[in-house]
Amino acid sequence: MVAAPVHGRLTIGQALGAALKGAGWHARAVGAQTWRIEPGADPDLHRASHAAPPETSGEDLTVTGTKRSLSLRDLPMSGEVVTLGGGSNLRPPPDAASLAARLPGLTLGGPGAGQSRLFLQGVADSAFNGAAPATVAVVVDNARISYAGAAPEVRLVDVDRVEVLEGPQGTLYGAGTLGGIYRVVTNRPDPERASGDWTGWTGGTAHGGLDGGGSAVVNLPLVAGAVALRAVGYGDHAAGWVQSAGQDATNASDTAAGRLALAASPGGGWRIDATLLGQSIHTANSGYVYAPDTLDRPAQAVEPSASSIDHAALTVTGPLGTGELVVTSGRTVLNTRLAFDATQGAGDFGLSDLALFHEMTRERLWDNEVRATGHSGRLSWVTGLSWFLVDYDRWHSLTGTAGETVGLDVMARSTSEIAGFADLSRTFARHWQIDLGARLLRDTLDETLAVPGNATSATVQRHTGVSPSAALSWHPGTATTAFARVASAFRQGELDQEDTGSTGKNATFAGDHLTTAELGVRQVLKGDGLLTVSAHYTRWNDMSADTLLANNIIATRDAGAAQIVGVQGQMRITPVRGWRIETGWELEAAHLVRNQLGIALDDTRLPVVPAYTARLGALRAFPMLGGAAELGGDLRQIGPGRLSFDPELDRRIAPRLETGLSGEIRWSHVLAAIRIDNLANARSDTYAYGNPFRLTTSPQFVPMRPRTVLLSLGFRP
Repeated sequence: MVAAPVHGRLTIGQALGAALKGAGWHARAVGAQTWRIEPGADPDLHRASHAAPPETSGEDLTVTGTKRSLSLRDLPMSGEVVTLGGGSNLRPPPDAASLAARLPGLTLGGPGAGQSRLFLQGVADSAFNGAAPATVAVVVDNARISYAGAAPEVRLVDVDRVEVLEGPQGTLYGAGTLGGIYRVVTNRPDPERASGDWTGWTGGTAHGGLDGGGSAVVNLPLVAGAVALRAVGYGDHAAGWVQSAGQDATNASDTAAGRLALAASPGGGWRIDATLLGQSIHTANSGYVYAPDTLDRPAQAVEPSASSIDHAALTVTGPLGTGELVVTSGRTVLNTRLAFDATQGAGDFGLSDLALFHEMTRERLWDNEVRATGHSGRLSWVTGLSWFLVDYDRWHSLTGTAGETVGLDVMARSTSEIAGFADLSRTFARHWQIDLGARLLRDTLDETLAVPGNATSATVQRHTGVSPSAALSWHPGTATTAFARVASAFRQGELDQEDTGSTGKNATFAGDHLTTAELGVRQVLKGDGLLTVSAHYTRWNDMSADTLLANNIIATRDAGAAQIVGVQGQMRITPVRGWRIETGWELEAAHLVRNQLGIALDDTRLPVVPAYTARLGALRAFPMLGGAAELGGDLRQIGPGRLSFDPELDRRIAPRLETGLSGEIRWSHVLAAIRIDNLANARSDTYAYGNPFRLTTSPQFVPMRPRTVLLSLGFRP
């Protein structure tokens, strides 16, 4: 074998690809810093133009959410990678909702603007944002940043990629990963050269006002080749579109964020990465209405909301034998404030002139892990120890028109897990690979609920268990991978606020136990093409879900047991040079098969699970005005679903069509773009509730955002 010379600053994969190009060999990642040279030409599926929009899939993309560096092609489970490097950082940054439009397995519930929940593979429990732990863990680089309630909607500014691993991830990530993980991988500081870019955008929302914002990135080497600092800033104003009390666009929101990253390479292959991240979202008013196909509602009290995240993380990485040692620690504080008009549906609670219901939450999460990877012959592994602690506090209160305040309840919950985990992979019989993993964990839950005038309820739960996983994959050639996987995850139980039991104190319920079996295949197609098809079956025991109590306060209940059967697929092809076509689809049948809610159910479907989703996207690249231009369009059909198990609260969500159109032109340092969403200006209902106190007195609808047009200009010296 004769390899070509390689020059320039490249990743390991890029350097090996360039060296082996045309030699009849290709490199495959088999570990964090280990690559295997194999016969056969590299299909090289990810040679997109610099101006291309975010790409999904791509067989040569690397997935590190498995805590080992694996090619997406070889991943023995359902998962996707959306790359956001290159020209993507010169556009208005996407968010989780933008990615959900490209990934058939990812759905969102909630009204948005810091109040959304993420769901994968139909593992959805409620449209409410209660205190129940989430089913999808959000991870930034190496640290988990969420556990309970809504997902922190970290805007994807200066981000390299987002990895979505579907199905339970209890072996590697522990409790609260029933549906999978959503991992954001940021761009690291570059100690070799100074660089930066900025992007500005403006536009408008129909039935609303002007939108606008900007972002900037600066990379500064402090010690050449050894130490660098990277700073990111972001601000955005999104015009509202719901009219209330005679005022236009009252549900406008403002987001501000910043990130500092420091990287140091002291030598010997060691690297130190430190990150500070902060973001705040303020929304002036809620966005629900009382009738379908409208954006107006009667006069009522203003219902503002706010959420914030403050995150700090430190990661030390270095060589360990044939593999790598990673030590990471992250500290995250999440705060939310919500206010709802309480003049209807709230009773009096001792106040005769109710005005507003207030909810405040604070979640403090500390995530720590030490892990090692390595390989020997056909065997590779990752093993480690982890410990995380989550302190969650929630306060409910009511205020009257004269300003007096009554406290309703105070919840204090401390959750911790200490665990050891290991995942081993071994190739055999040339084309086969088996993966076996397990997590031995010890979970602790301490929770109290104090209600004025009532006894304080408390529970202490201890749980020792094992979260196993096993996968078998077949690689008959460089273009095909078939896999079968079985995995499990656990979610801790808590106080049952509705069941007070015979002692007058609240009972507790067991935590969720979920197991998923899946089969799938990935096939590299001619040119820049990829086909992925998979099917999954899930059994979900002791399913907890957020519901409404008789006083219309959100609480968590044990719903029973559920069963989910689904199939999904994605395909990307390049039919002719300059064109790219992407399709994706998912079918889900998710039902409650054992009912412990205490109410009769004629409809057993799980909430916030569309019966189907389907997407079609097309992109055309061509030269224009001395630059590289692209035009793209996409359609996404979201099938019918429901919002709640409770027949009195349930709302059928009709199918809706999401549409978008984009265009851009890029020269050497400048990118000009336009994006139009909701071309038909539809007002379809979404998977969200409005005011919980008015649900039993008035129907509510949360319409999708009207037509939005954004013009942007990005510059990179």
